[in-house]
Amino acid sequence: MLLGTKFEKLTDNTFDYGIKGTSDLSLTDIENKLKNLHPTGRSELRIYVHIPFCIQKCSFCAYSEGNSVQPDEALNYVSYIKKQLDDVLSRTGMQGIRIRSVHVGGGSPDLLGDRIGPLLSYLTELDGFTDTTALSVEFSLSSLRKKFITQLKRYPVTKGSFGVQTLNPRIRHYLKMPSKVRRMDEVTEALRETIPIVNVDLMTGFPTQTLSDVIGDLEHFIHHPSINAISTYLFRQSTAPAFLADVISGKTPRPPSEIHHASLRLHSCATLLSHGWKRSGTNTYMDVCDISEWNLSLVQGNEYPEAHHYDDYLIGVGPSAVSCFPGLRTENKSNLNEWMADIDNSLLPYDLTKCSDEERRDMALWAFPLNGQGLHKETLDNLIRDGHISPGQLATFNDYIEQGLIRLNMDAVYQLTITGEVLQDRLVKGLKKPAPPVSTTDYIQDGHTLASPGRSDLKNQNTRQERTETPLKFI
Repeated sequence: MLLGTKFEKLTDNTFDYGIKGTSDLSLTDIENKLKNLHPTGRSELRIYVHIPFCIQKCSFCAYSEGNSVQPDEALNYVSYIKKQLDDVLSRTGMQGIRIRSVHVGGGSPDLLGDRIGPLLSYLTELDGFTDTTALSVEFSLSSLRKKFITQLKRYPVTKGSFGVQTLNPRIRHYLKMPSKVRRMDEVTEALRETIPIVNVDLMTGFPTQTLSDVIGDLEHFIHHPSINAISTYLFRQSTAPAFLADVISGKTPRPPSEIHHASLRLHSCATLLSHGWKRSGTNTYMDVCDISEWNLSLVQGNEYPEAHHYDDYLIGVGPSAVSCFPGLRTENKSNLNEWMADIDNSLLPYDLTKCSDEERRDMALWAFPLNGQGLHKETLDNLIRDGHISPGQLATFNDYIEQGLIRLNMDAVYQLTITGEVLQDRLVKGLKKPAPPVSTTDYIQDGHTLASPGRSDLKNQNTRQERTETPLKFI
């Protein structure tokens, strides 16, 4: 058992908690759903913009394609982002609704170069974008150029985020990443001139990764003068067939055992908390001594591309992006050309096999482990009163309290304990009804199939990696 709980392993999959395709759902059904949405006083609008370009084929990454984009192609891509978002806002009647957050992720959005300017201009001029809207942008150190930073500084970006995963050159070699992290100090110092929060992504669960590796990475960035937010993610090989193929072939050592990995997760959380950093999102911790209360209030829970409550509205644009509306979850097609063709034909570019009209009125219960705000006891009581929580779900919730994974604080808010933070993904899946969807299991199995012997043609692909039909040239 892990960390004295009833769990024997960490989760196999750390995203797409909401996958539950409705096979007979048609585009007409979705169009009617969107048209008949009615925002409530609790509704918040979040926007996620996906940029599916990256020059690297890192084996750990479920999104890694290894392509770039020319300036004219970048501007063309931005125009399609605008078209899809304008279309969805029009269909849902959400124009002018207060926008809680905008997150531009990928991939490597910096490959848009200075074309990120027109995109940010469009997003910040949307009705509903105010000084209380959090604007976050991801980038990659290996492809970042000065013109991209110049554009970021012209807009009210709240947070800039980049991935390092680990500083250990041996592990980075296993992951097909450059052995050294270059230009980090120069870039982060420049960003902090105008961007109040600079975040680095780290991961645990890599081959040969030791506790010293993990603590060393964390201590380096905790004391870095320009870094004031750290996201520490759990790596699972199930969603990275390219990596899994290397393990099967013996090119890469096996990842750590479940017990060792759980220990790495526990020490990651404990190290950040011991330095006074506060969990402020799914896997993100922030230096509250270096970030104003105002900015902390803007970005809470911002990095998880799903809704938090039934009444929330999340609009995802770009290939593979997920949208969540009350009673509806959609996912865009992952092939870039198919996505663009649908937009050209004024069609919703959704992959119907990954869309669902399940009501999910219990979302506040099972999604709360994924945000730093917790679950108000009053909210839970209302869900129980209205019959949205089954006896089985309530029994599981109480069992997690008894196991020391959830606690009720003095403000009558249920929060995860440090052990709960380590096992948050298992808590999400345990609290959902029904149990983890079959489609998620199939999704994980696809990763193993792609990595199996005899599939050498697919070993450089990862699960969500169907961005373009032909590689694009590097700038």
